[in-house]
Amino acid sequence: SGHEVREPLGHDWDEGKVTKEPSCSESGEMTYTCERCQTTRKEGIAKLEHQPQILEAVEATCTKDGLTEGSICTLCETILKSQEPVSALGHNWDAGIVTTKPTCTENGVRTFTCSRCQETKTEAVTAAGHAEETIPGKPATCAESGLTDGKRCSVCGVILEEQQVIPVLTEHSWDAGKILTDATCTEDGEIEYTCTVCTAKKTEPIPAKGHTEVIDKGIPATCTESGLTDGKHCSVCNVVLLEQVEIPAAGHNEVIDPAVEPTYTQEGKTEGSHCSVCGIVLKEQTAIPKLEQPASDEGNGEENNQNNNGADNGAAADDETAGEGNKTPDTAGDNAGGSGAGAGSETGGSQNPKAVQTGDATDFLPALVMMFASLSVVIAGMGKKTKKH
Repeated sequence: SGHEVREPLGHDWDEGKVTKEPSCSESGEMTYTCERCQTTRKEGIAKLEHQPQILEAVEATCTKDGLTEGSICTLCETILKSQEPVSALGHNWDAGIVTTKPTCTENGVRTFTCSRCQETKTEAVTAAGHAEETIPGKPATCAESGLTDGKRCSVCGVILEEQQVIPVLTEHSWDAGKILTDATCTEDGEIEYTCTVCTAKKTEPIPAKGHTEVIDKGIPATCTESGLTDGKHCSVCNVVLLEQVEIPAAGHNEVIDPAVEPTYTQEGKTEGSHCSVCGIVLKEQTAIPKLEQPASDEGNGEENNQNNNGADNGAAADDETAGEGNKTPDTAGDNAGGSGAGAGSETGGSQNPKAVQTGDATDFLPALVMMFASLSVVIAGMGKKTKKH
């Protein structure tokens, strides 16, 4: 209990000692030792920075590869930037110059120079071959021999094809000729030729041309007039080549126009005829007067007459529609008026005086109906006739 308690002194570290040198790729180590108790402790030392050194680029040439610029650490010799290969550039040839000219038969030489390294190369210039030109010949005539065309080189003058002699001609060189006598359609003419070299002459016939046919159009025959067949003549000399022959008139083709029987209300017609080709009337149809009305009868006889009159009127209207049509609207109107008056007269004559006195219409009504029926038929016939006109 009488001892005094003291606080620990703590370590008294020395300045330390590098126990592992740092490098560009690894950390180092520093070790410290307590001078009182010899306890140690360690601390890391940071890695070193690379110390780059430039690796110079190597320029590529026409034939050798080069390298790009690179770098290396001078401490650890680590490659920091690799040098990449650069392909050889190849030669840069100029257009070249002809150092030996070619001839027509032998090759020449063209020399090329590289603009970078001045190296040279040569190539053959192909021989040009001969430049052919024609040596004009001359035709043989009846007076002297001639020559064929020949060939030579226009550059070196070498004869490439010899000219051959053409013997004197046995034939003359005739001109286009001069007509002495013109040819006609049927007779030969004559032409004279002159040699353009020796002035010799000869004559030859010009063949006859033959006729130039032209058609003379025929005229067809009619019912009453004759015609003509087609003919031919020459348009140059007017000679008739084919005579036109007369075609007799054909005559009319008669068609019968049938007769029309007259009725109480309609005139009739006699038989006639016309030509079916030209339409000319060959036999006129003449009018036949209407039939006269018969005397009035009593009772049923009167009604029968009125029925017959109505039938006649209907037949007359049908004849007008079929194209017979000789009546005029005025005549038809007169007939209608006459029919009406006749009907009224017959009706008045046939009526029973007793019926009139007593007012009994039994006997009068049938007659009145028949009268109106007859009028209706006549009016219908007039309407058809009007439409036709």
